[in-house]
Amino acid sequence: MIRFLRQPIELKRALGTIWAFPFPAELRREMCKEYVHLFTLGWVDKSRKTARLAGKEVSYCTVETLKYLFYEIFMRQSYYFKAHREDPVILDCGSNIGMSVLYFKSLYPKARITAFEPQPTAFHCLQETIQRNQLADVTAHAKALANETGEIAFYTKDESPGSLLASRMKERTSERCQMVSATKLSEYITGPVDFMKLDIEGGEQDVLIDLVESGKIQFIEQMAIEYHHHIIPEQDTLTSFLSLLESSGFGYQIEGKLQRPFRRGHFQDVCIYAYRKGEARTA
Repeated sequence: MIRFLRQPIELKRALGTIWAFPFPAELRREMCKEYVHLFTLGWVDKSRKTARLAGKEVSYCTVETLKYLFYEIFMRQSYYFKAHREDPVILDCGSNIGMSVLYFKSLYPKARITAFEPQPTAFHCLQETIQRNQLADVTAHAKALANETGEIAFYTKDESPGSLLASRMKERTSERCQMVSATKLSEYITGPVDFMKLDIEGGEQDVLIDLVESGKIQFIEQMAIEYHHHIIPEQDTLTSFLSLLESSGFGYQIEGKLQRPFRRGHFQDVCIYAYRKGEARTA
């Protein structure tokens, strides 16, 4: 009953948030309708596994993941950044079904995006979303990001296709192991990068080390990183991760949620927004 009474309040708050988006008014009106269709009425095309969001047709793996990604990326605007040109270069590392790609394209229609997603089911949805909406200047790679190239072990959840917990680390989810292709992110950076989103469920430290050792981190201006703290409860490596950013000339802001009651070694998602300080990036 309480949940029922709260729904109008939650709906009003959500629609107000959408209207505050830095998007054209026509798109904001469309998104208000789509929010009601998805979250209030539950409208999705179950036969084709698609939904209408951000004025586009989105392929999804599960409705639960679809709702979560839309809320986190569009409602909370976890990856908002201010670009200095109309066609920013974006690295989308851990694209899943492509909700972040749609967000970046809604924010900057001329954005040039390189996306990475190793999970086969999620990558299929990502490709379909790109093709169905004829998204220009978006290149998707079915690869995991690591500090090595070749085939690596990748762990997923059997009952949750496109799971957001899929990882190179078996401690994250170890129900099923499959081999996927891996690559170094540094090999895809040949010039200035306006924004990098990094959410790869525990592999972020290896990627940052690769970028530092290759010198390619100097091409990146801004980053949004999801740092997965205590996937292995005994490991504390956040200081070394932040040191890599600091030594590379980045400042940062941090957001983390602490579960209560407090428990030692408890897993935490830590969001790090990093920005280059001082002089402009390397051209």
